[in-house]
Amino acid sequence: MTQVMLADRAEIPRNTLNRKINVGVFNFDELCRIAGVTHRPLSSIIAMAEKLDTAENTIPALAESEMA
Repeated sequence: MTQVMLADRAEIPRNTLNRKINVGVFNFDELCRIAGVTHRPLSSIIAMAEKLDTAENTIPALAESEMA
């Protein structure tokens, strides 16, 4: 699904959706609408966002040394 399709179906203006995807700040209502449109539980969307946030904040050299 494209951002345009998601924006239309979730009734979120496309430019707002794009900005929020880049900044990462959605309100609860928007997240619920996105979950409904994508037929995914809201909890799975939040879990994926947390996983991505953790991965972005990991320093590769430190992550490797923790595995040793």
